[in-house]
Amino acid sequence: MEAVIGHDEIKDRFRTAIRRDRLPSTFLFLGPEGVGKQTFAMALAKSLLCQGDLKDPLEACSECESCKLFDAGISEESKRVKDVDLDLNQHPDFKYVKRRENRNSLLIEQFIGKDDRRNKEGMVHDISRSPSLGKRKIAIIDDGDSLNHECANCLLKTLEEPPARAVIIIIGKIEQGQLPTIRSRSQLVHFKALAIDQVKLVLQRFPGESLLAPIEEIATRSNGSLTILQQYQSRDLVEFRESFFNQLASRDITAGGFVKKLSDCVDQAGKENPVRRQRARQLVDFAIEFYRSVGLRLVGSEIDMGGDRLLMSAVEKVVADWDTDIDMVADCIDRCLDVHRHLNANANLSNLIECWLSDLGKLSRGEIGYHEIKQVGAV
Repeated sequence: MEAVIGHDEIKDRFRTAIRRDRLPSTFLFLGPEGVGKQTFAMALAKSLLCQGDLKDPLEACSECESCKLFDAGISEESKRVKDVDLDLNQHPDFKYVKRRENRNSLLIEQFIGKDDRRNKEGMVHDISRSPSLGKRKIAIIDDGDSLNHECANCLLKTLEEPPARAVIIIIGKIEQGQLPTIRSRSQLVHFKALAIDQVKLVLQRFPGESLLAPIEEIATRSNGSLTILQQYQSRDLVEFRESFFNQLASRDITAGGFVKKLSDCVDQAGKENPVRRQRARQLVDFAIEFYRSVGLRLVGSEIDMGGDRLLMSAVEKVVADWDTDIDMVADCIDRCLDVHRHLNANANLSNLIECWLSDLGKLSRGEIGYHEIKQVGAV
């Protein structure tokens, strides 16, 4: 558990359950992205599978056969070809299921096998078998938000009648986003955002040259999530951020060919669609960050931007000239959240970017309201 920063109450809860041999069979880990849910799940799985005899039940020896196989599987992840399950199959008692690239949801074959191997492979089949090395079988389902009804139905019998000593961990974001059939059969574990000091502790593990801003600034801007690291480890993204804030502050957002400039920034992330969509999500997050700061300043709140002069300068500029209804700030945020949903649904990137920037300009100038955009079915 050394890799897990924070979440001490959750750690204590699991220690107690393990020591009393009263560990539930199914958990639903919920919380924001980047706060350590997956890291905790992996550390828990390794410790539960460990064959060593340690005083702390949440620690693993890293020396036994089980630990070595577990670690070998993690190392193998980086070598895997695209669109293949990361099941860490170096370890016979561990199964890891995640949403495949270019897919909107988890696939039924990941749970009960392909048509020609139905019920002879997949997570449900694997976890029903007796452990090979120790006393437990562990499965982690990452991105539980992508569980559709078909996959959930495949899981129901296993969740209702779990194999002896099996543990299933489903990782998601918010409770309301989980299917009721899954939620009602799981022990809910809520992960909170990290404190700024905890984010700093994690950042200190990175080589100084790999971060493109001071740790203090990154931690303050993080909102308790380490997803911010994706921004501060990409020089072209950091450099584009300044021009994006200035363009948003101008409220003439599509001027000067900015649609193409933003599209080019997305393309710089790489040729593969998933990485380009991830870059687009980061840019949407920049806009949300900007408008939230504008809204707070318009109502007279002092906000700590962690010495982020780029953001402070752009926010003060637009606040000084803001002459439309303050509700338009919330409308701009709602429009950005729409784009997040469309990105997850694999909407056409070019059309999405163009419509988004055009709508933000109109909203910030007070030319149209968010309800009107929704009526025409915004992309």
